[in-house]
Amino acid sequence: MSVVAVARRYADALADVASARNEVKQIDREVLLFVDMLKSHPELRDVFASPIISLADKRRVLDALIDRVRPGQMTINLLRTMLSHYRLQYLDVMHEQFRRVINERKGLIIAEVTTRASLTARRRRGSRVLSSA
Repeated sequence: MSVVAVARRYADALADVASARNEVKQIDREVLLFVDMLKSHPELRDVFASPIISLADKRRVLDALIDRVRPGQMTINLLRTMLSHYRLQYLDVMHEQFRRVINERKGLIIAEVTTRASLTARRRRGSRVLSSA
């Protein structure tokens, strides 16, 4: 099974619980904090991905991070579950899927717009740029 497919399963489950508890924004922020931590400290991601480091040692590292950040119980449960299933190194992919699921449920579609010229240059020439804010 692909990493994205596995991440989507975690994301779907997390979105169900987060929505039911009305904690989507809080959980999104907390998970993003851990994602940023793993991205800015690649050695942490390596610890969680390593088959050589014992699960007990990985738990100690995760518990130290949890003690430092103090996220809510739902985020703690997610992190510990992903760790126990050897998936914590994919937290960034899961978070991306979580945001996608939440947006889908809200009916939002994220689009990327590519233009030939920068939008600021088009504005200077008098073109109208539409915004949906």
